[in-house]
Amino acid sequence: MDQDLQKPFVWIIDSPRSPLAGSLYAFEDTVEYRYFSHGEPPSADLPQPDAVFFSAEVEGGPTGELFTSLVERCSAIPLIAITKVRSLAQAVEFFRAGALDYLSLPLDPDEVADRLDAALTRIANLVAAAVTVELEALEENEE
Repeated sequence: MDQDLQKPFVWIIDSPRSPLAGSLYAFEDTVEYRYFSHGEPPSADLPQPDAVFFSAEVEGGPTGELFTSLVERCSAIPLIAITKVRSLAQAVEFFRAGALDYLSLPLDPDEVADRLDAALTRIANLVAAAVTVELEALEENEE
């Protein structure tokens, strides 16, 4: 990640019973973050993040009320699930619920940076494509 650019701001939603807290070092050089250690929903007055990392240990997981509300609230923001173990079934469950990507513990700082960059690029490309479609539709309507 280019050191001249502002670091992305992310939310990390975790659970008290999760080992994720011991892996926060993986985020320190890559992002500015706000850590929610008790699976509480971020308040509405907080600045919107560039991405959300969500621990699979939070009550309800991908089908729980908190994850569902984050998917609705952050529809144009990448949600990245973090799991204790690499599990295809759990990954599929998160993808179906709205996650863009997932990582498993232990976290590697380079992988966190790479996955975050890829997620932010993917969202930027989707937004650019949507704007292009809208502009083309407006041009067609003007003709």
